[in-house]
Amino acid sequence: RLKENIKTIDSALEKVMKLKGVTFDWKDKEDVLDKEGDPIKIKNWKHDVGFIAQDVQKVIPELVRENDNGMLSMRHQGIAPILLEAIKELKAEIEKLKSNKCNCK
Repeated sequence: RLKENIKTIDSALEKVMKLKGVTFDWKDKEDVLDKEGDPIKIKNWKHDVGFIAQDVQKVIPELVRENDNGMLSMRHQGIAPILLEAIKELKAEIEKLKSNKCNCK
């Protein structure tokens, strides 16, 4: 009841292919500054896995938010529908290839 202008995600596989999953280490909080040069308090996580928000913003800007300090963050739950549609695109390609009955080896 709260959604409108609903559309299927087009070219999901193309979008997924432009993304890069990464592993990284979080900086210690005293090393991180906002755009005014003030320290930012972040959780003391160390090793993590995810995406670089600046990279995702270029491909799927709807998934990236900027806070009052100018820091970007990604809405990770938004990647699941894109991955789902990309899997469907791959499945359609596989089915098309299977139906071509080629004796290629």
